[in-house]
This record gives sequence, structure tokens and C-alpha cells, in this order.
Amino acid sequence: MTVLPQLEERLTDAVRRSHVQTGRMPRRRRGRRVVLAFAAMLVVSATALAATQPWTSLDDAVDHGQRPPAPDRSLPVLGAPGTESLAQFRGKVVVLSFFASWCEPCQRQAPLLDQTGRQLTQDGVGAALLVNWRDTPEAATAFVASRGLTMPVLTDDDGLLAHHYAVQGLPETFVIDTEGRVVAISRQLATRQFLDAAIAKARQQPAPDQN
Repeated sequence: MTVLPQLEERLTDAVRRSHVQTGRMPRRRRGRRVVLAFAAMLVVSATALAATQPWTSLDDAVDHGQRPPAPDRSLPVLGAPGTESLAQFRGKVVVLSFFASWCEPCQRQAPLLDQTGRQLTQDGVGAALLVNWRDTPEAATAFVASRGLTMPVLTDDDGLLAHHYAVQGLPETFVIDTEGRVVAISRQLATRQFLDAAIAKARQQPAPDQN
């Protein structure tokens, strides 16, 4: 990071210029000038650091208006041959949600996600994906069948994808834009209001500093 060397150079220059003027400036004013210069440099440094902060989590980045790359890996499709990944949906908005059959909030959220997925597919702008985690294939299959869910369901058997998304509880839902970047996170029961706002944001082109 180059911010600190630049700060040191600016501060040194400010102090040097203040010393040069000691022959015609009272001591009290010289001291005040140095203090003000130092305070200004601190403000510049704080602003630069905020702009280049390497956020340590998806949540931090999204909370600060950034769009971090969405973790991705190929996962088996529940009850069918083959695998799927986010890469296959590039150019589309994706609602990605982790669930388990034993999770009561997941049971309440599933119809809303399925409806959202059908609408995204019908409009040709995206899809909804369920990722089964900490569950058995038999229980997950029964869950999907009993609710008539039509969206793709993947299985995260080893929990690696959930780990990359820092999933702790269920359900947890991530909305991903057309470039494969996370724009919104719900680490609880997702609502219609959350999904509508997040999908609208995902369909918009980000500002240059959000890339």
C-alpha cells in the first residue's frame, strides 16, 4: 500500500516549509500551522485508506457499497446427473440460497424463492438456485417434491461452497449480478421486499468504484 509513504512525504514537506518561514512568522503561528498540516494529512490518509480497504468478508464489502466476486464451484444437481455452477449463469441475475429440509424458516421461504426463480426465468433475466447443505439427499429430495419446487437444486456435500460464503445458519441468501458479483446478502429469512430491491440493484450497472 502506498498511502503511508505518501503521507510521510507530505507531512515532511509541510513541516519543512513551515521551518523555512520561521524568520517571518511568530512561533505560535508556526506551531499552529504544523498542527493544521498534520491534521489535514490525517484526513487525506483516512480517505485514501477507506477507498482501498481490502474488505475481509463478503458482508463488509457489500455493506460498503462494493460488489465482491461471488464464490463459485461446480456442484452435483440433486436427483439428476451432472453438475451446475454460477459460471453457467453469467449474464443473468442469480438468487442463490442455502437451505436444509429440517430448517423451518427454509420451508417458509422456499415458495417465495421458487416464485422468484420462475419470474426471473420467464423474463429471461435470471434464475434462482437452491443449495442443499448439512442434509441428506433423501430428505432434500422429499422436501423439493412435497413443495413442487421447479428451481434447480444443488448439493454442497462437503460444505466447501457454504464455507466460502461464510454460511453459519439457514436460510442464507445471496443475490448475484450479471457479472458474477454479490450485490446483496440476507443471513435470515429473505422477504419479498429484500428480493425485489436486491434483484433491481443486480440488474443495474454499478458505478466504476463498485467493481
